[in-house]
Amino acid sequence: MSKSEALLAMDDEGKISAVYYFYLSLDKVSVDEKQKHFQALFDLRQNLTWYLSTLGLKEDGETLPEDDGRLEKYLVEKIKKPEVIEYFSIAMPDFAGFKDEVIRLCEEAISQFEDEERYEEITEEIDRLLAGSPCGISSYAGRKYLWLFIMYSVSVNLLTEQRRRFLRHFARIAGIDKSLLTEMEEAALSFVSIGKRRIEAKTSEEPYSKVIAVLSIIDTEESDAVQRLNTVIGLSIDEDTDKSDADSEDYDDGTSIIEKIGQGVVDVLDGIADKLGDFAARI
Repeated sequence: MSKSEALLAMDDEGKISAVYYFYLSLDKVSVDEKQKHFQALFDLRQNLTWYLSTLGLKEDGETLPEDDGRLEKYLVEKIKKPEVIEYFSIAMPDFAGFKDEVIRLCEEAISQFEDEERYEEITEEIDRLLAGSPCGISSYAGRKYLWLFIMYSVSVNLLTEQRRRFLRHFARIAGIDKSLLTEMEEAALSFVSIGKRRIEAKTSEEPYSKVIAVLSIIDTEESDAVQRLNTVIGLSIDEDTDKSDADSEDYDDGTSIIEKIGQGVVDVLDGIADKLGDFAARI
């Protein structure tokens, strides 16, 4: 069985993670560097660390509690609206079980590519994995996945021309208007800016009352940015007679934050599909 065939034989979560690993490989970087980013995207705790750090919600040198119960309490204090994490996470609860195999298969496939054909070869591998749209990656959930490509890349300064080129290709095959690429990049930049300004405010030597006032303004800006992202991704159904659960001030389904993140892309994205399906039925 070839490496491509072995990847295609994986379940949907394996295929999705392989797509992102190949995306990280579009520019030549070390395997260690790619693994760092790969785990930040898909390992639950590392994904949380990336999210909290990017939004300026984690103190410098602060580590996440190892115990799930303590971690849940920690997250409740940090993340005021836990449903927002769905916009920033595709963490997979079983990631550790297939991570090494995905890396091995992807790296063995990449090792066969000539440098001058690297982009085309990797894109072909991704296209094969996208066939059939596992977890709706190139159909109903395409915007969610595109957003994570862009948000993560912007936050860690990985949005190179090769990756922009691929994202234009992805948008075409997913039927996403190319104007959304610009909107998503602007949204990503706004979240990164919010995180930086939040950190600056927390570490400033200004009087406490002034710091609190600045942080309140930043919190409001973040809330506004999330609402704009609702529209871009298409998750929110914001109508006078039918607001989505995700927009409700009373949103609380009893699910812990850890469960919300770790229930995997299938459950999260199926939820998006349900909302989009309900919306489509009414227009």
